[in-house]
Amino acid sequence: MKIVVTCPFCNTIVPDSSDEQVICLQCKSDLSDIKLLKSKALELCIKANKVRIEGDSLEAVLLLKDALEIDNSLVEPQILLGILYQHLKMYDRAEAILNPLIKESRYCDLVSYLSQK
Repeated sequence: MKIVVTCPFCNTIVPDSSDEQVICLQCKSDLSDIKLLKSKALELCIKANKVRIEGDSLEAVLLLKDALEIDNSLVEPQILLGILYQHLKMYDRAEAILNPLIKESRYCDLVSYLSQK
Protein backbone atom coordinates (compact mmCIF):
# COMPACT_ATOMS: atom_id res chain seq x y z
CA MET A 1 0.00 0.00 0.00
CA LYS A 2 1.60 3.22 -1.17
CA ILE A 3 1.21 6.22 1.05
CA VAL A 4 1.73 9.67 -0.40
CA VAL A 5 2.78 12.27 2.13
CA THR A 6 2.60 15.98 1.50
CA CYS A 7 4.80 18.12 3.69
CA PRO A 8 2.58 20.52 5.68
CA PHE A 9 5.42 23.03 5.91
CA CYS A 10 6.37 23.46 2.25
CA ASN A 11 3.69 21.44 0.36
CA THR A 12 6.28 19.15 -1.23
CA ILE A 13 4.98 15.71 -2.18
CA VAL A 14 7.25 13.09 -0.68
CA PRO A 15 7.54 9.79 -2.57
CA ASP A 16 6.61 6.61 -0.72
CA SER A 17 9.48 4.57 0.64
CA SER A 18 9.83 1.49 2.77
CA ASP A 19 11.79 3.46 5.35
CA GLU A 20 10.08 4.13 8.64
CA GLN A 21 11.56 7.61 8.72
CA VAL A 22 10.23 9.97 6.06
CA ILE A 23 12.11 13.21 5.46
CA CYS A 24 10.86 16.02 3.23
CA LEU A 25 13.24 16.42 0.31
CA GLN A 26 12.73 20.19 0.24
CA CYS A 27 12.72 21.46 3.85
CA LYS A 28 14.15 18.33 5.57
CA SER A 29 11.26 18.07 8.05
CA ASP A 30 10.60 14.67 9.61
CA LEU A 31 7.21 13.46 8.30
CA SER A 32 7.27 9.97 9.86
CA ASP A 33 4.31 10.65 12.16
CA ILE A 34 2.23 11.90 9.24
CA LYS A 35 2.98 8.72 7.26
CA LEU A 36 2.02 6.62 10.29
CA LEU A 37 -1.30 8.46 10.67
CA LYS A 38 -2.10 8.13 6.95
CA SER A 39 -1.33 4.43 7.18
CA LYS A 40 -3.71 4.03 10.13
CA ALA A 41 -6.46 5.94 8.28
CA LEU A 42 -6.08 3.71 5.23
CA GLU A 43 -6.20 0.58 7.43
CA LEU A 44 -9.50 1.82 8.88
CA CYS A 45 -10.81 2.41 5.36
CA ILE A 46 -9.93 -1.14 4.32
CA LYS A 47 -11.55 -2.54 7.47
CA ALA A 48 -14.67 -0.42 6.83
CA ASN A 49 -14.99 -1.81 3.33
CA LYS A 50 -14.64 -5.35 4.70
CA VAL A 51 -17.38 -4.92 7.31
CA ARG A 52 -19.57 -3.19 4.71
CA ILE A 53 -19.27 -6.23 2.45
CA GLU A 54 -20.15 -8.43 5.44
CA GLY A 55 -23.33 -6.38 5.84
CA ASP A 56 -22.56 -4.09 8.78
CA SER A 57 -23.08 -0.67 7.19
CA LEU A 58 -23.31 1.22 10.48
CA GLU A 59 -19.95 -0.13 11.70
CA ALA A 60 -18.48 0.77 8.31
CA VAL A 61 -19.77 4.35 8.69
CA LEU A 62 -18.10 4.64 12.11
CA LEU A 63 -14.80 3.29 10.79
CA LEU A 64 -14.85 5.66 7.82
CA LYS A 65 -15.58 8.60 10.11
CA ASP A 66 -12.61 7.56 12.26
CA ALA A 67 -10.40 7.37 9.15
CA LEU A 68 -11.49 10.85 8.07
CA GLU A 69 -10.93 12.19 11.57
CA ILE A 70 -7.31 11.06 11.25
CA ASP A 71 -6.88 12.36 7.69
CA ASN A 72 -9.74 14.27 6.08
CA SER A 73 -7.81 14.68 2.82
CA LEU A 74 -8.31 11.03 1.84
CA VAL A 75 -10.82 10.83 -1.00
CA GLU A 76 -11.68 7.12 -0.95
CA PRO A 77 -13.21 7.10 2.56
CA GLN A 78 -15.22 10.21 1.68
CA ILE A 79 -16.66 8.49 -1.38
CA LEU A 80 -17.38 5.25 0.47
CA LEU A 81 -19.04 7.17 3.28
CA GLY A 82 -21.23 9.06 0.81
CA ILE A 83 -22.23 5.82 -0.91
CA LEU A 84 -23.02 4.18 2.43
CA TYR A 85 -25.20 7.14 3.35
CA GLN A 86 -27.08 6.63 0.07
CA HIS A 87 -27.66 2.96 0.90
CA LEU A 88 -28.85 3.96 4.36
CA LYS A 89 -31.26 6.46 2.72
CA MET A 90 -29.49 9.40 4.37
CA TYR A 91 -29.56 11.36 1.14
CA ASP A 92 -28.75 14.81 2.55
CA ARG A 93 -25.55 13.51 4.13
CA ALA A 94 -24.65 11.59 0.97
CA GLU A 95 -25.11 14.68 -1.21
CA ALA A 96 -23.11 16.85 1.18
CA ILE A 97 -20.15 14.51 0.80
CA LEU A 98 -20.44 13.40 -2.83
CA ASN A 99 -21.52 16.59 -4.64
CA PRO A 100 -18.27 18.51 -3.99
CA LEU A 101 -16.27 15.48 -5.15
CA ILE A 102 -18.36 15.05 -8.29
CA LYS A 103 -17.84 18.73 -9.14
CA GLU A 104 -14.10 18.06 -9.19
CA SER A 105 -13.79 16.32 -12.52
CA ARG A 106 -10.79 14.25 -11.40
CA TYR A 107 -13.00 12.40 -8.88
CA CYS A 108 -16.14 12.02 -11.00
CA ASP A 109 -15.09 8.67 -12.52
CA LEU A 110 -13.93 7.35 -9.15
CA VAL A 111 -17.28 8.20 -7.53
CA SER A 112 -19.10 6.48 -10.39
CA TYR A 113 -16.87 3.39 -10.24
CA LEU A 114 -17.13 2.96 -6.47
CA SER A 115 -20.89 3.52 -6.49
CA GLN A 116 -21.29 0.38 -8.56
CA LYS A 117 -19.43 -1.85 -6.06
